[in-house]
Amino acid sequence: MSKNDQMIGKSNTNEIVFNGYLAEILRTKHPLWRNALSVEQTGVFRDHPRLRPDILMLTPNAQPVIVETEYVPGSTVENDARSRLGLVPLGAEHPIEQTIAVRIPDSLRHDQSHLAEGISGAEFEYCLFSGDGSAVQRWPERGWLKGDIDDLVRCMEHAMVSQRMVNESMAILEDGVRVAANAIQDAVTLGFTDTERNLGRILNQLGGEQTTRMAMTIIANALTFHQPFLVFMIFLRFLRFNRILQVLFEWRYWRYGRRF
Repeated sequence: MSKNDQMIGKSNTNEIVFNGYLAEILRTKHPLWRNALSVEQTGVFRDHPRLRPDILMLTPNAQPVIVETEYVPGSTVENDARSRLGLVPLGAEHPIEQTIAVRIPDSLRHDQSHLAEGISGAEFEYCLFSGDGSAVQRWPERGWLKGDIDDLVRCMEHAMVSQRMVNESMAILEDGVRVAANAIQDAVTLGFTDTERNLGRILNQLGGEQTTRMAMTIIANALTFHQPFLVFMIFLRFLRFNRILQVLFEWRYWRYGRRF
């Protein structure tokens, strides 16, 4: 919302109405968004209680995202979106790393009798800001992305992923692969030369450091993929064990008149 629209007036009212309709449509686009969107609310930032983001997304297990909207030409919507970077919403563990600035087509300003249908069929202009408030990147660097409501949803889903955490995860993966590959090299140095040669044979590559790193990356990927299944199987066994205990306790109660 533009700074000029902080005063109550016709344009401000129209944008509030638009944001309400937009939020209702977004809630139908993603199952995790049904109870995760707040619209035009103050008091969502502990250190800035008077700030009122247009749409705030607090999705479980995802980065918080703010969407700022303004009717074309949208002279201040980019500054509004930039200013939200680095803020920590109440109930969030991490600061906002990405925000989206949206320019609303003028046709939706003049015809609000069928606003929901208009939003579903309109073409929006938008851009994505990433950073911590001090170092900000704009995507695209110039101009605006153009797309319908589903394109905007995909951009919002992208913004839910923390690029900072992705970079940290990649660094951890690379470090783990390096340590594992060095361990293989140490084993080869100690005389276990078949290890490196067998890795090359399995991957149809010549044995060496690059092949070893490739093998360690594949193993790390497999472990990452299968770990949730392992946790799930342990949970199922725990439930089964609890069921056995329940049967034993019921039998003890029937036999001796007490469960313990």
